[in-house]
Amino acid sequence: MVNLANWFAGIFDEIWLPPETVFAPRLGFAKSSYVDTVKRAKVIDFGLLLNRQKVALVVTIQPEVDSEVGVLVQVYPIDKQEFLPPGLRLKIELESDSEEVEARAADQLIQLEFSEILGRHFSVKVILDDAEIIENFVV
Repeated sequence: MVNLANWFAGIFDEIWLPPETVFAPRLGFAKSSYVDTVKRAKVIDFGLLLNRQKVALVVTIQPEVDSEVGVLVQVYPIDKQEFLPPGLRLKIELESDSEEVEARAADQLIQLEFSEILGRHFSVKVILDDAEIIENFVV
């Protein structure tokens, strides 16, 4: 389980990289103007399902009022791919709700945004056909 509170302290698992490392030089990921905003990226490889195509899962967090944290979850194509594979889905499962978005033919990213209270858990699923990659988080 990924503890997002650690991210605010600058503590990251080694698989969660600065986005500029994952996307350079293709996308010019600018540093956020918000001092407390933290953004990390993880490479997801679906293997043979996508002919070895990879996507990047990008999670951005920012403190909000009343012990809440704003979370933005995005999926981008990487490795010279311009578009996400059609049908790729991003699903967020909160303790009380869930949301899902699906990539269309010419989508360069898909994303979901929400706020969550400190201590709450949520899951991020990146789904293609029968393959499902799950990341579990605690705010």
